[in-house]
Amino acid sequence: AAADAAPHVRELAAQAQRLMQEGAAGARAEAERRRPGAEQAAKDALGRMREAAERAKPEVERRAREARQSGEVAAEALKPQVSRVASDAAQFARDHEAELKGAAGTVARTAARRATPAPLRPAVDAFERELQRKDADTRANAAPDSGDDTDHDAADGAATPPA
Repeated sequence: AAADAAPHVRELAAQAQRLMQEGAAGARAEAERRRPGAEQAAKDALGRMREAAERAKPEVERRAREARQSGEVAAEALKPQVSRVASDAAQFARDHEAELKGAAGTVARTAARRATPAPLRPAVDAFERELQRKDADTRANAAPDSGDDTDHDAADGAATPPA
């Protein structure tokens, strides 16, 4: 019975193959037939987009000018505040110059210490202590002690006791 069915199944498979090829060819032909219309629709849409962009251009340019002008007005309004903040920052730096220099020196010494190989650190530390001692001696000999232990603030003329 299987031998009798085999030719019949082969015939059905061949028919299915032909129908599939005919369907694919038909679909391809239909796509080619519709292609000019699709291309024309795409060209029309592109043209409408270009026209819309041209119509919107003056409004976009107007809004850009307004935004620039608003930014300039805001910058002009903020100028005194920015200047005051910068002046305050500069005054803070002048008021705390010694502390800032000390912190910078500490950071530099820490970075240098970490960069120095471990076997050389004791020698570098001894050299640094010797330089500090000589620097302190030089300052002590150069500035005679006035006996006045008050700190005179140059900015407001007020005397404050030492901390």
